[in-house]
Amino acid sequence: YDDGPSVNTDKLLNVLNKYGVKVTFFVISNPKYESAYTRILNEGHTLAMHTYTHTYEHVYGSLDNFISEVEDLRTYLKDVTGVTPFIFRFPGGSSNSVTKLPITTFIKYLDKTNTVYYDWNVSSGDGSSKVLTVDEVYNNVISGIEKNDVSVVLLHDSEYKETTLEATPKILEKLIEMD
Repeated sequence: YDDGPSVNTDKLLNVLNKYGVKVTFFVISNPKYESAYTRILNEGHTLAMHTYTHTYEHVYGSLDNFISEVEDLRTYLKDVTGVTPFIFRFPGGSSNSVTKLPITTFIKYLDKTNTVYYDWNVSSGDGSSKVLTVDEVYNNVISGIEKNDVSVVLLHDSEYKETTLEATPKILEKLIEMD
């Protein structure tokens, strides 16, 4: 789940706990929901970085900006949780068209700092500005998973992604059924 924590994080964690499922949260800095970072870790999920601000123009404006975004978030999360994260997801993915610098510039920095980055191969489609229905989120995830031997699914934890939260139990039930 990208972009959290949000007003929905606690609800999402409750759903995940109900089904005994562990996920990775690629988070940004959000002091308003600071307790969520610790809860994510305490409940066995992975706390990973998604940049401090998630402001594309700043993040990808220069290598110095990118380094600042990663290291400011890493320090913030260490200060809040006591854990130093080493997993990262590029806002927009590593093949985004926003950056003017080659993405390899940023990847070399991540490699130098032993930070592992992950992309996705299944998108729920909830990252678009269009509000998807619960069924659209569900169908995007399940149809994507059915096409892969191993799936890394992109979902969003945001106050504006209520249908993603609502689709999560339905998705989990289907995945459990699919074993």
